[in-house]
Amino acid sequence: MLHIVIGRAKSGRTTHAFQTAEKLAKQGKKSIYLVPEQFSYESERALFFDHHNFGGLCLALSFTSLCRESF
Repeated sequence: MLHIVIGRAKSGRTTHAFQTAEKLAKQGKKSIYLVPEQFSYESERALFFDHHNFGGLCLALSFTSLCRESF
C-alpha cells in the first residue's frame, strides 16, 4: 500500500512516517521510506541510529536505490 504524506516544513512528516514504520515493524511487516537522492544517507542513518532500523523491516531508499532493489 502506498501512503503519500504531504505538509509544510517542520509539520511532522518524518516523525509520522517513522511512527507508521514502527507500527508496521511491530506487526512483522516491511516498509520502505522513499526519499529524494540527497536525503538517502541522512534517512538511512536516522533509521539505523535513532530507530534501530526496526529490526531490519524498514528501508530508506532513494528512487535509484528502489530501482536497484526491484530489478
